[in-house]
Order: sequence, then C-alpha cells, then structure tokens
Amino acid sequence: MKTIPTMPSFVLRRCRRLLYRSGGIRQPLRITLICLGVICPFAAFATPAAALAKAAEQSARPALMQPGKDLSELHDTFWLLKQVEGSTQDLSHVVIDMEQTRIHFSTPSYELSALFQDDQRTGLKFFRTLAKGGDSKRSTYIQDKQVADAFENALQKIASYEIKQGNLIFYDKDRQPLLVLNPIQSPGIDNRRWRVAKYRGYDSPEADKDGLIDATEPAWAIFVDGRVDGTPGTGTYKLSGDELSVDAGLVFSGAFTEKLMEQWKAFQGDLRIEHRGNQILLRDKNGQAQILLVPFNP
Repeated sequence: MKTIPTMPSFVLRRCRRLLYRSGGIRQPLRITLICLGVICPFAAFATPAAALAKAAEQSARPALMQPGKDLSELHDTFWLLKQVEGSTQDLSHVVIDMEQTRIHFSTPSYELSALFQDDQRTGLKFFRTLAKGGDSKRSTYIQDKQVADAFENALQKIASYEIKQGNLIFYDKDRQPLLVLNPIQSPGIDNRRWRVAKYRGYDSPEADKDGLIDATEPAWAIFVDGRVDGTPGTGTYKLSGDELSVDAGLVFSGAFTEKLMEQWKAFQGDLRIEHRGNQILLRDKNGQAQILLVPFNP
C-alpha cells in the first residue's frame, strides 16, 4: 500500500476550524478526510496542502461589502421617488429610505419594506417583509397602494444601479431604467436618521444645565411621513412648523433597559423643536429640554 505523507499540523488546524464554523457537514467532512490522508479512489486528485489551507482560510472569511453592487454605500440615505416603471401616478410624496439591508417605501397612507442581499451569481435580490396600509378611506390610499405595487414589481427586475448626476437609478438586465430617485437634503427633522445624544435626566447628578444626560447606549430615531421609528419607541407624529406631537409606543427588541425607558418617557407628547446648528433640541410644553438629537451620519 502506498504511504500517504502526514499533513502539516497547521493544515489540520485550519480544516478543523472550518468544520466547526460551517453550518453544513458534507463539505467540511470531505475536506477533513482528505487532510487526514484517508485512502480512497480519488486520492490522486487531492488538493496540495498549501492550496487546501488557503481554501479553508478563504471559506471561513466573511464576505466583503461591494460598494456599487450591493447598495452598502447608500446606507442611511433618503430619496424622493421620481420615476417607477409601470406607474403614471403622482410620486411627489413617496419617500424611499435606504437602510443597511432594507429598502423602505413610505407615503402618508401606505408603506412597504424589502430586505435585499447581493447574490454573487444572480446579483441583487429583494424580499418583501412588510406591506401595510393606513386608513383605507383616505383619498390617496388606492393610489399609494398602486404605486407601491409597481415599486415592488420593479424591485424584482433590478439587475444594476448607479448614481448619475446625483440621482439613484436602478436598471433591468437590458439597462432600461426601472426606478429613478432624487436625493433628499432635509433641513428639518423629517427624512433623516437621528442619534439620540442626550435625554432628560430627571434629577440625575450627571445632568447638564438643560437637565439632560448623555445617552450611553446606542439610540436613534427616524421621522418619515407621519411615522416615527427608533429605540425610544415607534408610532406616529404630527408636525406643524416647529411644533411636534409624538405618540410612540414601547418596542421590546433585545434588552429593554431602564435608560431606554427614560428615553421613551422624554419622547412623548407635545414637543417644540429648537434648532441648534445641525442639532435639534426637543422641549416639552413647559419649556423643559427632553431630548437632544444629532445627525446619525454627520
């Protein structure tokens, strides 16, 4: 019987790591058997040790984001929908929010969300996770739902995208435009992701002159089309000039701490917006500072 040389220990270690990290069994098991030098009819085709070690290391390495292919460079940007294939409706009130792995369609009476991922073989893929209407009696409900349906249909045909003259354009496989979006440069509280920098300290010795303490846990808020979402709570809001009325419910996602509860309390009711450069201070009807918001991505 032909003697099979012993494989270097570093190859064995890498193969074992691959076995433990992998969610499957067949591929890691096959690699491990080859590393251990098990005699089989395919022994002549065994991969050289150095190449096998490199393959094991690459398999365990997480996939890198690819700006220009997987939308990663558009995280936390907001857009107005200017054109969508298959619709001639008024689009002036449609806001598109690009998150890290989700695209969100929003109007005052309808919203739709879809997760996306970059498939190396077939490109971008979108999977609807939410389609929800508000008051179906509103005059814009049917129109908004029709636009949302056209938007979702266009998502399923996307093959590529580019930013051209400031606009975000999605194309089909024949390079025909499916969606055209214009960037939103919002000077106010709407259509932006905010970080909660400080919130009401309620007699805390660490409070500043406004009675606020630093938010030591990650906290954020978004205001779009009358809906508010964030770590202090999710619900609805009304905006008239600098007068903001918030009705946000508690959201239990992960560990809900006492600090997040304090933020939620400061986030409620009738508030007045006070602009401080690129920051926003929210005061209650008695003039007490409640929350300081700063741009999430300065």
